[in-house]
Amino acid sequence: MRSTIAIALSAAALFSSAARAQEMPRDKDATEKVKAVEVKVESMPRFDGVLALTAERSSRVTVRIWILHNKEKIERLPESGLLLVELRAGQRCITIIDGKRVERKEGEFWLVPAGTSMGVETGRFSVVLQTIALPQPAVQ
Repeated sequence: MRSTIAIALSAAALFSSAARAQEMPRDKDATEKVKAVEVKVESMPRFDGVLALTAERSSRVTVRIWILHNKEKIERLPESGLLLVELRAGQRCITIIDGKRVERKEGEFWLVPAGTSMGVETGRFSVVLQTIALPQPAVQ
């Protein structure tokens, strides 16, 4: 007898919660909106200073290590100027420079012209990039 009452109460609770779920109006806008997730890019400055090219000329240089986590898409790496980039670790990633997608492999170097942004997509593994930036023209 007790088991019959327990089953009946369980069934009633199940059906009443299902009925309430059907009565609740769904927010169509909430299901259609996709929230933009801010991707956290970690960077560690290694050098930021002025290098003397000759006795009369010098240039500001920034060397930075970037850690990009797996399965992320960075629309624009927050670095400016002429960039020399190396994929230091992480097997591979895809870069988007001037709309051109290129797969990069660990140990590869490439240039990003001044005034051009670079996007990065990581795959299964996190990646580590090193950038050497010449953000300003040579100072006379």
